[in-house]
Amino acid sequence: MKKEYIVGGVIVAAVVAVLGYGLYNASKVRSYAKEIDTMITESDAKWNSKTIEKSSSSATDIQKTMNEVKTDSEVQLAKLNSMSAPGKAKNLEKKTKEYFTLAKNAAEQTSAFLAYVKVIEASSGDVKNVGTGNPGDVVGTFTKMHEGLTSAIQKLEAATPPSSMKDFHDKYIVALKKMDAAIVKATDYAKTGQTSKLQEVTTELDNIAKDLDSIKTPSNDTILEDLATKENKNKLDLYPGQIKREAQRLEKTVISY
Repeated sequence: MKKEYIVGGVIVAAVVAVLGYGLYNASKVRSYAKEIDTMITESDAKWNSKTIEKSSSSATDIQKTMNEVKTDSEVQLAKLNSMSAPGKAKNLEKKTKEYFTLAKNAAEQTSAFLAYVKVIEASSGDVKNVGTGNPGDVVGTFTKMHEGLTSAIQKLEAATPPSSMKDFHDKYIVALKKMDAAIVKATDYAKTGQTSKLQEVTTELDNIAKDLDSIKTPSNDTILEDLATKENKNKLDLYPGQIKREAQRLEKTVISY
């Protein structure tokens, strides 16, 4: 009889231990899920795909928003990496990390694109100055044109274009270099009074100008695909809601092994 009591006691102790482990593990799942739920709620209050789309069209405003997205995503990723997800919450951890990684990457790509746009604007300013100057000072005018083109080319060559802009970038530089070479020739002809040669260069410059006009920038869809693929954009739209629903489901966990 005593032996039966002992065996029974061992069984009860084992059941209690297993049950206790399940309850303890469930508390870890609930705690982790609550952290994720709060994380998504806090980030959503700062930014989300909708607020990004509704942001001002000014480059300065967009850049500010992208910086906020990038900083917040990095903070949340660091926090996720410092946390230990229970087995039952591994899928939740994976999706949350993917969400903030996608957001960080999209913000970085957009910031890089905006930086490139600023280079284009600056170089365009240099190119617009080409042709300005004193009409009575042909050599001085050509010299100023050469300086403007050189400055534009240097800015562009120092820039790294987004992949969607690379074809435009390369063709634009080639055309500007052709124009600059023609201007250098025109300067020499003006200095030596070779009027007929100057006329030839004028025709050459007209053709180069047409080449410049024919260089097209990629479509908006192509540029957007460069910043975030349609698949990734869909994930950025859908993941917050999916993550919160999964987190809230796990917050109700009673027992877990």
